[in-house]
Amino acid sequence: MKEYFQLSLFVAFLIGLYILFSPFVCVYHLISCAVDADTAGIERLIDKPVLKDNIKVQFREALWKKMSTRESDDQFRNMTDKLALDMVDPMIDEMISPDSIRRYTEPLAIGNTSWIEKTKIKIGHLIFLDYKYKSLSEFSFYATADTVIEVTLDRYSLISWKITNITVPSTMLP
Repeated sequence: MKEYFQLSLFVAFLIGLYILFSPFVCVYHLISCAVDADTAGIERLIDKPVLKDNIKVQFREALWKKMSTRESDDQFRNMTDKLALDMVDPMIDEMISPDSIRRYTEPLAIGNTSWIEKTKIKIGHLIFLDYKYKSLSEFSFYATADTVIEVTLDRYSLISWKITNITVPSTMLP
């Protein structure tokens, strides 16, 4: 009886350990898919509707911020501002596709594919700077090629994670 208890405790420990490290497994799969140019694999790791909505919100907020700082009664400028806001949805819908995400992650496939260099994880031109659990079901990692981006993963089952947000710096937004 004591042996079964110890075995079950050990199995529970291993399952808990896997659950703790499962977002890192998702990041590893994302990198592997990028290196192999596997668009179907990348698509499985992304919650496209949620990701599109989150990126659309970022773009709209950046546009509103830029438009609210300008003071103008120019009707042509107001019309172009409205047109710019109306263009956000179709632009993001086209931008978030498996092929465009594969192109976006192509720098992963260039150069060195070693996992650890000193204290930073580096794959190609992309350097993983930091990571953190925001909650039990939300995990973020920060990466940089030229500018730092935050990629957020949400838990969809006990061990399954999907990318739901990519936060880009305001310098990259319109």
